Amino acid sequence: MAVSERDPNPARPQPQYGKDANYPGHQLIEALPDIPTTEEAYEALLLRPTTRPSGFRGLPTHRKLDLHGELRLLFLPTAEHVAVLQKIVRAIRDGLAYRDIKDPRVQAALYRSAEGKGIGLSRLNPTGGGCLGLLLQGVTGSGKTSFLDRLVAYLTRDGTQSVIWHREINGRRCSWPQITCLRIQCQKSIKATVAELAAQVDRLLGTSHRKRLNSRMETGLFLALLSEVLSIHFVGLLIVEDMQKLRTPEQAVLEFFCDLMEESGIPVLLVSTYKFRATLTRDPTLLSKLTAGGELDFGLMTYDPGWTANPDPEN
Repeated sequence: MAVSERDPNPARPQPQYGKDANYPGHQLIEALPDIPTTEEAYEALLLRPTTRPSGFRGLPTHRKLDLHGELRLLFLPTAEHVAVLQKIVRAIRDGLAYRDIKDPRVQAALYRSAEGKGIGLSRLNPTGGGCLGLLLQGVTGSGKTSFLDRLVAYLTRDGTQSVIWHREINGRRCSWPQITCLRIQCQKSIKATVAELAAQVDRLLGTSHRKRLNSRMETGLFLALLSEVLSIHFVGLLIVEDMQKLRTPEQAVLEFFCDLMEESGIPVLLVSTYKFRATLTRDPTLLSKLTAGGELDFGLMTYDPGWTANPDPEN
């Protein structure tokens, strides 16, 4: 992972840099997909199932039931899904804006880390603050997980860019990873949550950060090490699902997410049922920070009398 004069693994995919009008030359942002237009967002989120065989409606019932699982391959985005995708991509860009590889402070942090002296990237936003928390909530079955699958597919270019290996920093050859996003299930304690994050980083980078975090370690050091790992590898977005499973009043997990956002600028997307918001309201400070980027609500779709049956009898 160290900054070096030659890439130890030249077989890795080359980064795909676009040209960004608002952040020209910002490698971390130009390596990611841009904010999509409404039409682009719809196409990015849309997922079509495989085409059914000819004469599908005439098949015996047991044959049709055998293909019932294909319905899970369908995702038809609404205007709400499109708006949420655009908002999340904006939050990622906002979080990366002050983590520019060309910034001497960022370069210094990378070299310290490469030499094993590691300290993560501290907050570089000159105006202070830095909480970019977003809360995606909805009842079970409202499509939160399906949307996240499509969101991650868009951010990672269908999984081909989960990690972007930059080959050059400020004119010098290197091999340095940028993690597009991390997605985990909420754990019931702070150390379990941090351990899961470290394990996900190890899975993506082939590192051994999880082994460094043993359960007997003092919690503050435990959190500091993980924050360093996330910031130094330029995580674009942290997604934490099933927040309603968090054991109350276990607030250390939530405080960690707030501290991570404030210190590194990494936005955090919390996903839950409505039950979790009641937990958040008990602490107005946590609520304001963890929803600073917006509360995204996926309610159940209401029946529209205008819906009609498929006019094509073969599909």
